[in-house]
Amino acid sequence: MGKPNYKAEDLTRDKRKYRRYPLECAVDIRFSCEEVASELKGITRNVSIGGLLVCSPSWIAESCPVSFVLTVQASHLVHPVRLLGSGKVARVNPCARGYEIGVECNKLIEELETSCVTDGSRDSIAKA
Repeated sequence: MGKPNYKAEDLTRDKRKYRRYPLECAVDIRFSCEEVASELKGITRNVSIGGLLVCSPSWIAESCPVSFVLTVQASHLVHPVRLLGSGKVARVNPCARGYEIGVECNKLIEELETSCVTDGSRDSIAKA
């Protein structure tokens, strides 16, 4: 019998609870640590149903609760899709563009719905 032919990526995938999908999109993160409310902007590197990995020039403390809005834009979309989620910072590592911030979601990510304001002058964002 021959040895199993494992690849390093197969072993890494087995350690993950959910499959990750490479996705680069804008993300706005709000957080409050030590009673100070803050916000930062970043770019996602990958997303799963259990969380996301964000690259940002700013740092957030591990275990800090966060809420976030992802803005997904693509050429085939008429309007950007905005997704709302929340969770906590699971890990923070330095990277070339600042910090990689791993966020573990505590509930499913929801789509924000764009609806027209009565005067039609602009769009407003309402929770789905």
